[in-house]
Amino acid sequence: MKKDTGAMQSASLAQKPSEKSLLMCFGTHRVSALQRNKALQPLCYEHHLEMRLTQVPLQSGSEPEQTLVYACPEPDCLVHYNSSRGYFAVVHNGNGVDPDMTPEVWCSQDGLPMYLAEVLPAQRSFRLWRCPQCHSSRSNNDELQQAPSAEKTSTYQPEN
Repeated sequence: MKKDTGAMQSASLAQKPSEKSLLMCFGTHRVSALQRNKALQPLCYEHHLEMRLTQVPLQSGSEPEQTLVYACPEPDCLVHYNSSRGYFAVVHNGNGVDPDMTPEVWCSQDGLPMYLAEVLPAQRSFRLWRCPQCHSSRSNNDELQQAPSAEKTSTYQPEN
C-alpha cells in the first residue's frame, strides 16, 4: 500500500510554529530565535565549542528572571554570552554572575562586547572576535601587530 507522502508533509508543515510565534526580544533587536541563532555563532572561550541558545535565571532585580543567552554545551561549563553583557559565568543558580576571568573584547565601532567567532587549531594563539551588532571583526593578531607601533609613538620619557 502506497502512502500519500504529500499529505503527510503538508500536515507536518502545518504543525510547525509560524515565524511570528518565534519572535522574541534579544538585546535591542526583535528577531526570531532561528535567525538569531544563525546570525550569532559564539564559541565558548574555554572549550571552543559553538554555544547554544538557552534560557537561564539571572538576577536582575530582587528575583531571578529567565534570560535568553548562549551557553556552552559542555557539561558543567558555566560560560555564557549575550550581546549586552558579553561573556560571563553564571554561579549560584543565577543569583550571581562571576565577571572574573572572562575575556572582555569591545567593538571599537559601537562599544558592544564582541564574541569569539573563530579559533585556528593550527595556530593555537589565534582568536577572531566579532561584533553582534555591526559584524566587524578583529583578531588578537591585529592587536599584537599594533602593539609595537604603539610603543614607538609613546610619549613616555624616563626621568633623569
